[in-house]
Amino acid sequence: MFSEEIQSKLSTIYKDTTMKNVKTCIRKLYNYLNTPLQQYKKDIVLNNIQQVLSFLDTLTIGVAKCYCGYIVKLLSFDDISHNKLNERLSELYKKDDEKRQGKKDEELIKINVKAIYDYFRELCFSSGTYIDKRNPNKHIVREKCRKPTETKLNRLVLFSILNNTPIRLTEMTNMLYEDDGINNYIDFENKQLVIRIHKNKGKTRFIKLTDQTIDDIKLSQKHIKSKYLFCKKGQNNKDISNDVYGLEGILRVAIKEFNKEHKIEHKKGKMGIHGLRHNKITEQYAELGLRVKEIKDILALCENMGNGIQTQLKDYLKNIV
Repeated sequence: MFSEEIQSKLSTIYKDTTMKNVKTCIRKLYNYLNTPLQQYKKDIVLNNIQQVLSFLDTLTIGVAKCYCGYIVKLLSFDDISHNKLNERLSELYKKDDEKRQGKKDEELIKINVKAIYDYFRELCFSSGTYIDKRNPNKHIVREKCRKPTETKLNRLVLFSILNNTPIRLTEMTNMLYEDDGINNYIDFENKQLVIRIHKNKGKTRFIKLTDQTIDDIKLSQKHIKSKYLFCKKGQNNKDISNDVYGLEGILRVAIKEFNKEHKIEHKKGKMGIHGLRHNKITEQYAELGLRVKEIKDILALCENMGNGIQTQLKDYLKNIV
């Protein structure tokens, strides 16, 4: 799809998940333009700017912002800056920011991660009933201990970690049991997750784990033979990590099943990983006595002073007597 030069430049700024999104963007754009796609050509974009803008109009604000950003970035590799695309990107950022601000006033969808974790932990080990097919009448129901299958163990570990700290699903992909010096891994000795690869490309983060979460992870490691915390079988039965889409599927199906079992209204699109992170962050700020208005005021003060919030809190804020 891309020349080796462009592919190399993209790989230096985007992670694998974002790279997939860039390719999806170009495929959809070429499809919209009714143009066969063999290799991305800047002239296809430059000669059809109006249609490119119309293509962006067909997307949601968030997706359009990302796609427009990808297209602008691709053109920048050839030192091309197009005014109409830059203006549209600025508009989309503004609209997306307004949309995000509006969402802060929406009612928080409560998701009880602890209850979900407890539910799937019980399912992992509780006994159930089954029809004994070896019996001719097939009516005898026997007690049978549920084995901790891979699906059940994946749910157990996923919600055990999310109950501890709802980190991003991307941070759990390629999560290893042992340190390879590159990827994220589980540090059993210090009872923590070591997050080297993450969205913000900053310092390594260390996520402390409870004894229970460590026990859950060790249980999964015992029953599922893989070097990855969340694995799947790839081509030729190769052991590979589950990707973010696989983890998102595990998460959403599990929450939907829990809601159905407990007669809780399932709000599609609002009960995924972002919903869990919204709950955790909102709860933690509430415990600190902070509400959205106070936080907005703090951010506005930082903007007026020309500081980032970390700089202002670390270097400028003094104790109030």
